[in-house]
Amino acid sequence: MFSGNELAESIQELKQERKAIILAHVYQRGEIQDLADFVGDSLDLSRDKNLGSHVAEHSNKKILLWNGYCYVHEYIQPSTLEGLKEAHPSAEIIVHPECPDNVRHMADYTGSTSQMSRYVKHSACREFIVGTEDNFLYRLKSDNPHKQFYPVHTLCEGMNIITLKKVKLALEKMENRVKVPEELRVRANNALAKMLEIS
Repeated sequence: MFSGNELAESIQELKQERKAIILAHVYQRGEIQDLADFVGDSLDLSRDKNLGSHVAEHSNKKILLWNGYCYVHEYIQPSTLEGLKEAHPSAEIIVHPECPDNVRHMADYTGSTSQMSRYVKHSACREFIVGTEDNFLYRLKSDNPHKQFYPVHTLCEGMNIITLKKVKLALEKMENRVKVPEELRVRANNALAKMLEIS
């Protein structure tokens, strides 16, 4: 049985040995984010009605929305934000654009996780109610240790099944590789490069 530090060291060794790159989402556990070579977020307009309606509100484009949504954001309720605001009246409300419009319209700021990170960093405000997956607070606290963050108590089950032990096992066995056709890899790489360029 490994301790957390031993497991992390073992994963770092396997990463080097296998020449592997670990990608993590900002909603994954902090211990996973710490080991990752890249930590990012995802905005997938084609599958999220709330994100699509947010874009439509801020553009002169008519957007045909698919009735899909991210359950993590869909289930954030105005009453949750109201209760947190009552408890922390000086806090600004920041939310993800995948939240429903009645939640977004309560926010002082709406943006992707990378946009929220930048907003918090440059804001004079010292307290924030964070309307997105609770593990995102790990990144916010790490980057802004002098500020306070209040979660809305919502977790992504899929992101939270990934543990240090599973990362280590994947590196040991080199299973769970993502293999895509070269043409798709090139297109995806171009899209990622553009995202990183504008983030």
